[in-house]
Amino acid sequence: MQMNMALMSGNVFDLAEQLAICERWSNNAGMEFSPSKCMCFAPPPLQRETPLQLYGQDLPSTETAPYLGFPFTSRGINFAKLCKDRCKKAKGVIATLKCVGFNLRGWAPASAVQVFTAFVRPVMEYGVELKLPTPTLATQYQRTQNLALRTICSASANTSIAAMHKLLGIPLFTQRARELNFLSAAHFHNSDDATVYGVDIWRRALQPQCSWPHKDSLPRQTMALNPLCVEFVPKFMDHNEVPLTREGPKVWPPPLTRTERKARRIRGLAELESD
Repeated sequence: MQMNMALMSGNVFDLAEQLAICERWSNNAGMEFSPSKCMCFAPPPLQRETPLQLYGQDLPSTETAPYLGFPFTSRGINFAKLCKDRCKKAKGVIATLKCVGFNLRGWAPASAVQVFTAFVRPVMEYGVELKLPTPTLATQYQRTQNLALRTICSASANTSIAAMHKLLGIPLFTQRARELNFLSAAHFHNSDDATVYGVDIWRRALQPQCSWPHKDSLPRQTMALNPLCVEFVPKFMDHNEVPLTREGPKVWPPPLTRTERKARRIRGLAELESD
Protein backbone atom coordinates (compact mmCIF):
# COMPACT_ATOMS: atom_id res chain seq x y z
CA MET A 1 0.00 0.00 0.00
CA GLN A 2 1.30 3.47 -0.90
CA MET A 3 0.49 6.58 1.12
CA ASN A 4 1.21 10.25 0.41
CA MET A 5 1.68 12.60 3.33
CA ALA A 6 2.83 16.18 3.88
CA LEU A 7 4.28 17.60 7.11
CA MET A 8 4.20 21.34 7.80
CA SER A 9 6.12 23.14 10.47
CA GLY A 10 7.57 26.56 11.20
CA ASN A 11 11.14 25.43 11.82
CA VAL A 12 13.46 22.44 11.43
CA PHE A 13 13.24 21.52 15.13
CA ASP A 14 9.47 21.00 14.99
CA LEU A 15 9.84 19.15 11.68
CA ALA A 16 12.42 16.81 13.22
CA GLU A 17 9.99 16.04 16.05
CA GLN A 18 7.18 15.35 13.57
CA LEU A 19 9.44 12.96 11.67
CA ALA A 20 10.25 11.16 14.90
CA ILE A 21 6.52 10.77 15.62
CA CYS A 22 5.99 9.37 12.10
CA GLU A 23 8.82 6.90 12.58
CA ARG A 24 7.42 5.66 15.89
CA TRP A 25 3.96 5.34 14.35
CA SER A 26 5.28 3.35 11.38
CA ASN A 27 7.09 0.93 13.69
CA ASN A 28 3.97 0.39 15.79
CA ALA A 29 1.71 0.06 12.72
CA GLY A 30 4.02 -2.30 10.88
CA MET A 31 4.44 0.11 7.97
CA GLU A 32 7.56 1.77 6.59
CA PHE A 33 8.17 5.10 4.90
CA SER A 34 10.64 5.39 2.03
CA PRO A 35 13.23 8.07 2.90
CA SER A 36 14.57 8.11 -0.66
CA LYS A 37 11.13 9.21 -1.94
CA CYS A 38 10.74 11.94 0.69
CA MET A 39 11.64 15.59 0.07
CA CYS A 40 11.82 18.56 2.40
CA PHE A 41 12.09 22.30 1.94
CA ALA A 42 15.16 22.72 4.10
CA PRO A 43 18.91 23.33 3.75
CA PRO A 44 21.06 20.40 2.55
CA PRO A 45 21.81 17.76 5.25
CA LEU A 46 25.26 19.14 6.07
CA GLN A 47 23.89 22.67 6.60
CA ARG A 48 20.95 21.81 8.87
CA GLU A 49 20.81 22.91 12.48
CA THR A 50 19.23 19.61 13.42
CA PRO A 51 19.04 16.33 11.46
CA LEU A 52 15.91 15.58 9.45
CA GLN A 53 15.92 11.82 9.27
CA LEU A 54 13.80 8.70 8.97
CA TYR A 55 15.33 5.43 10.20
CA GLY A 56 18.70 7.17 10.49
CA GLN A 57 18.70 8.37 6.85
CA ASP A 58 18.88 12.06 5.96
CA LEU A 59 15.96 13.28 3.86
CA PRO A 60 16.93 14.99 0.58
CA SER A 61 16.34 18.71 0.15
CA THR A 62 14.51 20.40 -2.70
CA GLU A 63 13.36 23.87 -3.75
CA THR A 64 10.19 22.71 -5.51
CA ALA A 65 8.12 19.54 -5.40
CA PRO A 66 4.83 18.42 -7.00
CA TYR A 67 1.90 17.50 -4.76
CA LEU A 68 -1.58 16.69 -6.04
CA GLY A 69 -0.63 18.24 -9.35
CA PHE A 70 0.52 21.54 -7.82
CA PRO A 71 4.16 22.75 -7.85
CA PHE A 72 5.01 23.61 -4.25
CA THR A 73 7.89 25.65 -2.84
CA SER A 74 8.67 26.61 0.72
CA ARG A 75 6.36 29.61 0.25
CA GLY A 76 3.39 27.58 -1.01
CA ILE A 77 1.99 26.95 -4.47
CA ASN A 78 3.95 28.39 -7.39
CA PHE A 79 0.98 29.60 -9.45
CA ALA A 80 3.20 30.94 -12.25
CA LYS A 81 4.70 27.51 -12.82
CA LEU A 82 1.26 25.92 -12.48
CA CYS A 83 -0.02 28.18 -15.26
CA LYS A 84 2.94 27.34 -17.48
CA ASP A 85 2.56 23.59 -16.90
CA ARG A 86 -1.22 23.54 -17.42
CA CYS A 87 -1.06 25.60 -20.60
CA LYS A 88 1.71 23.41 -22.00
CA LYS A 89 -0.32 20.29 -21.27
CA ALA A 90 -3.47 21.83 -22.78
CA LYS A 91 -1.57 22.70 -25.97
CA GLY A 92 -0.49 19.06 -26.19
CA VAL A 93 -4.11 17.94 -25.91
CA ILE A 94 -5.12 20.44 -28.62
CA ALA A 95 -2.40 19.15 -30.95
CA THR A 96 -3.53 15.56 -30.40
CA LEU A 97 -7.21 16.33 -30.97
CA LYS A 98 -6.46 18.37 -34.08
CA CYS A 99 -5.28 15.22 -35.82
CA VAL A 100 -8.55 13.38 -35.17
CA GLY A 101 -11.13 16.02 -36.13
CA PHE A 102 -10.72 19.00 -33.79
CA ASN A 103 -10.90 21.45 -36.73
CA LEU A 104 -13.31 22.92 -39.25
CA ARG A 105 -12.87 20.02 -41.69
CA GLY A 106 -13.51 17.43 -38.99
CA TRP A 107 -16.16 17.57 -36.29
CA ALA A 108 -19.06 19.98 -36.38
CA PRO A 109 -18.26 23.17 -34.42
CA ALA A 110 -20.87 22.33 -31.76
CA SER A 111 -19.25 18.93 -31.20
CA ALA A 112 -15.77 20.46 -31.11
CA VAL A 113 -16.92 22.96 -28.48
CA GLN A 114 -18.18 20.08 -26.33
CA VAL A 115 -14.81 18.36 -26.70
CA PHE A 116 -13.08 21.60 -25.73
CA THR A 117 -15.16 22.06 -22.58
CA ALA A 118 -14.79 18.38 -21.61
CA PHE A 119 -11.14 17.64 -22.41
CA VAL A 120 -9.16 20.83 -23.05
CA ARG A 121 -10.48 23.51 -20.71
CA PRO A 122 -10.41 21.32 -17.54
CA VAL A 123 -6.70 20.73 -18.13
CA MET A 124 -6.10 24.46 -18.35
CA GLU A 125 -8.24 25.63 -15.45
CA TYR A 126 -6.96 23.20 -12.80
CA GLY A 127 -6.09 25.30 -9.77
CA VAL A 128 -8.00 28.50 -10.56
CA GLU A 129 -10.65 27.46 -8.04
CA LEU A 130 -8.04 28.19 -5.35
CA LYS A 131 -6.87 31.60 -6.59
CA LEU A 132 -7.78 33.97 -9.38
CA PRO A 133 -4.93 34.26 -11.88
CA THR A 134 -3.08 37.56 -12.00
CA PRO A 135 -3.55 39.65 -15.16
CA THR A 136 -0.24 38.31 -16.52
CA LEU A 137 -1.21 34.68 -15.92
CA ALA A 138 -4.74 35.26 -17.18
CA THR A 139 -3.25 36.47 -20.46
CA GLN A 140 -1.29 33.23 -20.79
CA TYR A 141 -4.39 31.16 -20.10
CA GLN A 142 -6.39 33.21 -22.60
CA ARG A 143 -3.76 32.73 -25.31
CA THR A 144 -4.03 28.97 -24.87
CA GLN A 145 -7.80 29.19 -25.10
CA ASN A 146 -7.47 31.34 -28.22
CA LEU A 147 -5.31 28.62 -29.77
CA ALA A 148 -8.04 26.06 -29.09
CA LEU A 149 -10.73 28.23 -30.65
CA ARG A 150 -8.59 28.97 -33.71
CA THR A 151 -8.05 25.23 -34.09
CA ILE A 152 -11.79 24.56 -33.93
CA CYS A 153 -12.47 27.21 -36.55
CA SER A 154 -9.29 26.53 -38.59
CA ALA A 155 -8.80 30.28 -38.31
CA SER A 156 -5.70 32.36 -38.99
CA ALA A 157 -3.74 34.22 -36.33
CA ASN A 158 -5.37 37.57 -37.20
CA THR A 159 -8.96 36.30 -36.81
CA SER A 160 -10.99 38.30 -34.29
CA ILE A 161 -10.77 36.74 -30.84
CA ALA A 162 -14.09 38.29 -29.81
CA ALA A 163 -15.82 36.93 -32.91
CA MET A 164 -14.63 33.37 -32.24
CA HIS A 165 -15.80 33.53 -28.63
CA LYS A 166 -19.21 34.84 -29.65
CA LEU A 167 -19.55 32.36 -32.50
CA LEU A 168 -18.71 29.34 -30.34
CA GLY A 169 -20.37 30.60 -27.14
CA ILE A 170 -17.20 30.28 -25.05
CA PRO A 171 -16.69 32.87 -22.26
CA LEU A 172 -13.35 34.58 -21.80
CA PHE A 173 -11.03 32.71 -19.45
CA THR A 174 -11.12 35.46 -16.83
CA GLN A 175 -14.90 35.12 -16.59
CA ARG A 176 -14.66 31.32 -16.32
CA ALA A 177 -11.94 31.54 -13.67
CA ARG A 178 -13.96 34.05 -11.65
CA GLU A 179 -16.94 31.71 -11.68
CA LEU A 180 -14.97 28.60 -10.64
CA ASN A 181 -13.22 30.50 -7.87
CA PHE A 182 -16.57 31.81 -6.64
CA LEU A 183 -18.19 28.36 -6.62
CA SER A 184 -15.26 26.92 -4.66
CA ALA A 185 -15.49 29.74 -2.12
CA ALA A 186 -19.24 29.26 -1.75
CA HIS A 187 -18.77 25.52 -1.20
CA PHE A 188 -16.42 26.03 1.74
CA HIS A 189 -18.01 29.18 3.16
CA ASN A 190 -21.60 27.86 3.09
CA SER A 191 -20.90 24.60 4.93
CA ASP A 192 -20.93 23.90 8.67
CA ASP A 193 -19.57 20.34 8.33
CA ALA A 194 -16.83 20.04 10.94
CA THR A 195 -15.70 16.71 9.45
CA VAL A 196 -14.41 18.50 6.32
CA TYR A 197 -10.93 19.78 7.10
CA GLY A 198 -11.08 22.37 4.33
CA VAL A 199 -14.19 23.96 5.87
CA ASP A 200 -12.41 24.34 9.21
CA ILE A 201 -9.33 25.86 7.53
CA TRP A 202 -11.54 28.27 5.57
CA ARG A 203 -13.30 29.50 8.69
CA ARG A 204 -10.10 29.94 10.71
CA ALA A 205 -8.54 31.90 7.85
CA LEU A 206 -11.44 34.39 7.78
CA GLN A 207 -11.59 35.06 11.53
CA PRO A 208 -10.79 38.77 12.11
CA GLN A 209 -8.62 38.05 15.14
CA CYS A 210 -6.71 35.23 13.45
CA SER A 211 -3.01 35.93 12.90
CA TRP A 212 -2.52 32.77 10.83
CA PRO A 213 -3.16 32.32 7.97
CA HIS A 214 -2.18 35.95 7.37
CA LYS A 215 -4.04 38.49 5.28
CA ASP A 216 -2.61 37.09 2.04
CA SER A 217 -4.05 33.59 2.56
CA LEU A 218 -6.04 32.13 -0.31
CA PRO A 219 -9.46 32.36 1.44
CA ARG A 220 -8.98 36.04 2.28
CA GLN A 221 -7.74 36.86 -1.22
CA THR A 222 -10.72 35.09 -2.75
CA MET A 223 -13.29 36.90 -0.61
CA ALA A 224 -11.62 40.27 -1.16
CA LEU A 225 -10.65 40.10 -4.85
CA ASN A 226 -13.27 37.97 -6.59
CA PRO A 227 -16.00 40.36 -7.82
CA LEU A 228 -18.67 37.66 -7.45
CA CYS A 229 -17.71 37.02 -3.81
CA VAL A 230 -17.79 40.75 -3.10
CA GLU A 231 -21.20 41.06 -4.77
CA PHE A 232 -22.84 38.10 -3.06
CA VAL A 233 -21.14 38.14 0.34
CA PRO A 234 -24.39 39.33 2.03
CA LYS A 235 -25.96 36.03 0.91
CA PHE A 236 -23.14 33.89 2.30
CA MET A 237 -23.56 31.91 5.51
CA ASP A 238 -22.97 33.93 8.69
CA HIS A 239 -20.37 31.92 10.60
CA ASN A 240 -21.22 33.68 13.86
CA GLU A 241 -24.77 32.34 13.67
CA VAL A 242 -23.95 28.88 12.21
CA PRO A 243 -21.11 27.19 14.11
CA LEU A 244 -19.37 24.05 12.88
CA THR A 245 -21.04 20.77 13.78
CA ARG A 246 -20.56 17.04 13.31
CA GLU A 247 -24.24 16.16 13.68
CA GLY A 248 -26.58 16.87 10.79
CA PRO A 249 -24.30 19.29 8.93
CA LYS A 250 -25.76 21.27 6.07
CA VAL A 251 -24.46 22.99 2.98
CA TRP A 252 -26.14 26.04 1.51
CA PRO A 253 -26.29 26.20 -2.29
CA PRO A 254 -24.24 28.89 -4.06
CA PRO A 255 -25.99 32.28 -3.99
CA LEU A 256 -25.77 32.38 -7.80
CA THR A 257 -27.80 29.69 -9.56
CA ARG A 258 -26.76 27.86 -12.71
CA THR A 259 -29.41 29.72 -14.73
CA GLU A 260 -28.11 33.07 -13.46
CA ARG A 261 -24.52 32.08 -14.26
CA LYS A 262 -25.54 31.18 -17.83
CA ALA A 263 -27.33 34.51 -18.22
CA ARG A 264 -24.21 36.35 -17.08
CA ARG A 265 -22.06 34.45 -19.58
CA ILE A 266 -24.46 35.36 -22.38
CA ARG A 267 -24.34 39.03 -21.38
CA GLY A 268 -20.55 38.86 -21.25
CA LEU A 269 -20.39 37.48 -24.77
CA ALA A 270 -22.83 40.12 -26.01
CA GLU A 271 -20.55 42.85 -24.65
CA LEU A 272 -17.54 41.66 -26.65
CA GLU A 273 -16.58 43.97 -29.49
CA SER A 274 -17.05 42.59 -33.00
CA ASP A 275 -15.13 43.35 -36.16
